[in-house]
Amino acid sequence: MRVEACFRAAILVLAVISLIRGDELWAAAGFVSLFLTFLPTIIRREFGVSIGVELEILIMISLLLHILGGVFELYTKYDWDYVTHFVSSMLIATLGLTAIYTIDRYTDSIELSPAALAFLTVVFTIAAGVLWELGEFASDSFFGTFEQRGYLDTMHDLAVDAIGGVCVAILAPSYVRRGRVERLIDIETDVPSIKRPNLHWLIPCVMGLFIAYSLVRRDTVSLFVSLSLFILSFFHRIRKTSLAVEALFFIAFLLKVLDDTAGFGYSYPGIVVMISFIFSYVLDSLYGPSPWFLSFLVPVTSLFVAAVLEIVRFFSGPYMPNRTLMMNFIYVAAFSVPAGVVGWAFYDYMDVTEEK
Repeated sequence: MRVEACFRAAILVLAVISLIRGDELWAAAGFVSLFLTFLPTIIRREFGVSIGVELEILIMISLLLHILGGVFELYTKYDWDYVTHFVSSMLIATLGLTAIYTIDRYTDSIELSPAALAFLTVVFTIAAGVLWELGEFASDSFFGTFEQRGYLDTMHDLAVDAIGGVCVAILAPSYVRRGRVERLIDIETDVPSIKRPNLHWLIPCVMGLFIAYSLVRRDTVSLFVSLSLFILSFFHRIRKTSLAVEALFFIAFLLKVLDDTAGFGYSYPGIVVMISFIFSYVLDSLYGPSPWFLSFLVPVTSLFVAAVLEIVRFFSGPYMPNRTLMMNFIYVAAFSVPAGVVGWAFYDYMDVTEEK
């Protein structure tokens, strides 16, 4: 646990450094990476799948190296891309090996030989490398980054990915024979009996970072949003919830950061509806509870939150055309109606998780 805490602290420090520098993109990447370091705990809590310490540390090393390279511009100064690709490919190959082995072990209709297991590990790794390159291409296209430096760079990255996959594939038969793969992942049969760790402190901490981010940017609307989410995070009903509500808080924060970075302007209705969804869930818990009431509250509170935000924006300036104001309300209404319908499924999910 001390090693994991050190990795998380290092990633948090790098994210805060990026935020102070005004580099929102790498700050967002840092906070996302920090959240990903908790995924093994969340997966263990929600699905009863325990990830081995070696695999968990490998995940953190990959995330830390990636954020380190971005914050200190190692990608542009050195061939840091090769280092991160090799470590990441080892991680992806190991994840692929454990996933394929688990499927082979728990599915009666599938029987893989050691050679087939090794081959599929390489296939899985290279395919993941292609998806990563597509992600870099999308980042360059939409966010103006310079992740890909041409055809040769892409092909070198894929070659490094293949080398990492082959390295793990060579070790795969030995790992299987000695039972080390089984220790990398363990599936619990009695999921409800798993102790649920207390991760509720994550929500107010993330919202605290959101408040600091809003103050740095001197963005009154973002500050209002962050304070609203921060207050909501202390409601007893919210603190008892599981992964679903926690994910909404993180998504709301990341939507705003990415929107400020890319300038899309799309995050406004999404954030309004997410705040309204959480707020509606609190009201439904206090005065309902029923799925139809939650679905009804989401559109109503969305328009309410949108109006309050516009009032805050009006007093903080600058003014906007009335057409823009009306379109903002229309977008919020359009987003909130399907979100209200989703409330039915969300309500059922939360009932199941709270019974555990």
